[in-house]
Parts: sequence; C-alpha cells; structure tokens
Amino acid sequence: MKILLATDGSKHSNEAAAFLARLPYRDKVDVTVMSVIPAMAVWSHSEAPDWQQRYSEAQTKQANQACLEIARVFDGANTTVDTVISTGHPGSQIVSEAQQRTSDLVVIGAMGHSALERMMVGSVSDYVANHASCSVLVVRPTGLGLKEHRQLNVCVGFDNSDQSKYALKELESFQWGAQTHFDIVNGFGTPFNYLDVPVEIDMKEIQEMLQRNLNAVSTEAREASPNLHPHLIQMLHIGEGLAEFTREQKSDLIVVGDSGYGLLGRAILGSVSRYVLRHAPCSVWIARKPRY
Repeated sequence: MKILLATDGSKHSNEAAAFLARLPYRDKVDVTVMSVIPAMAVWSHSEAPDWQQRYSEAQTKQANQACLEIARVFDGANTTVDTVISTGHPGSQIVSEAQQRTSDLVVIGAMGHSALERMMVGSVSDYVANHASCSVLVVRPTGLGLKEHRQLNVCVGFDNSDQSKYALKELESFQWGAQTHFDIVNGFGTPFNYLDVPVEIDMKEIQEMLQRNLNAVSTEAREASPNLHPHLIQMLHIGEGLAEFTREQKSDLIVVGDSGYGLLGRAILGSVSRYVLRHAPCSVWIARKPRY
C-alpha cells in the first residue's frame, strides 16, 4: 500500500501520523510524508524580495523539520518513508502528488473537536476529500494515542453497494485481529411515496433481506477481524444515523464508501460520506477506488 501523509507541523498533523502508525499493516507500506509551503503573493515594494526570500527559507526549514519529525513516528515499523516539500495551494498540491505517486490512501489531520469545527472541517482536508482520486483518511483525535493498548473501535457503513464492498476490501489490507472491535452498520428507513397511489410496503420483508445481506458480509469479514458485530438500524437519514452511532459507540474511526464522481472524473463526495465527514466525532475513512 502506498500512503501519502500530509503535514503542516500542527498538532492535528501529528495526531494523524500517530493514528496511521497505530494501524496494523499486513504487508510493508510505503509512506510519503508531504509538507506544502503556501505560495506567497508578489510584493511590489523594493525591499519585499529580500524579506520574501528570508521568509521562504524559514518556511522551508520548518517544513523539512515537520516532515522529519513525522518520519520518526514510523521508526521500527514495517514501512519505507520518504519526504517531499512543495510550494503552492496545499490542497491541490497534495491531490497532485497523490496522483503522481498513484497513492492508495491520503492521510490528513482535521481541524477541531467541537461540533461547529467538525461541520467546517478544514479547508485543506475538505478539498483533499473532495478532489483526491483515491481513498482519504481524515483524522480526528479520540484519545487513542494516549493509551497504546486500548482497543481500536471501527465502524463500517455498509449498504451492499459496490462502494461499501470496496471499503471492506480495502480494510483487508490490514491485520486487525481480535484487538480491534468492528461494527458493520446498515441503515434503513420507510420509503417515501410522493405519488397519490396506494402502495403497500412490506418493511418486515425488506428488513429480513437487509439482515441476511449484512449477516453474509459479516461472516466473510470475520476472517480479517473475529471481533465483528453487525447492526441493522432504522434511520431517517443514513449519514446522520451513522454519525450518531459513532458517537454512541465511541468509535475511533468510521469507514464509508464514496460513490460520487463528477465531470471529468473529479471526485464529488456523495451525500452520506459528506455528512459523515462533517458530523462524525471520530476519524473518517472515505474509501474510493483509485482512478489512475
């Protein structure tokens, strides 16, 4: 697996690195630690070029230091680590670098803990989540790094679609084991009928079908992690229901498949993944089959 880990030297980036290092990789992983120096506007004042040069050198030094500190997190792990520094718009540079390296996953820190901050996400992480051609992991702190031996709680949103099946397949790249608690969650609601036509909907039959599908995929997924639990839950809004489930279960991570691709192949988050990204109190893994 090839992973691009973005850092800006902030505590959010450090938390993202710690979370990534905690994941139980099955095979050797190639990690590229990337820092982007935002491009500066051109000054017209005669003394500005000299000041800009010193400022640019200081930023480059800080970016290099941030990358080296993050790289040390993976000392002793089954990984190869290199670093890259670039200049420009952080979001677009990260997306471009992931494209050039045909990365399987981009990892980036989110910006805050509060409900308002979660809804806003961060301009860079939001851009990357929407535009990357591969999966994106946006990390929020849940206290996991403070207790190295604490159980990792993972929630997987599943709706039997190709995207959610791909999300489960991507998780097979890791050797989770019994120390990871998995919740596979499928939501259902009563279909709305906007036509003035009497239609009887057998919700019991629908629930039984959904439960059978969920049980079948859970049985297969237990090969990766035996500590796995299926949940079929009634929800008015799937995204809201998943976010609330992670809150109640104190999940560290929620994994959702993403079906949205817009014009010219640019990724546009689907309504469920977008809602989860903005409202879940934990880290969010948006599983997206690479488009390279």
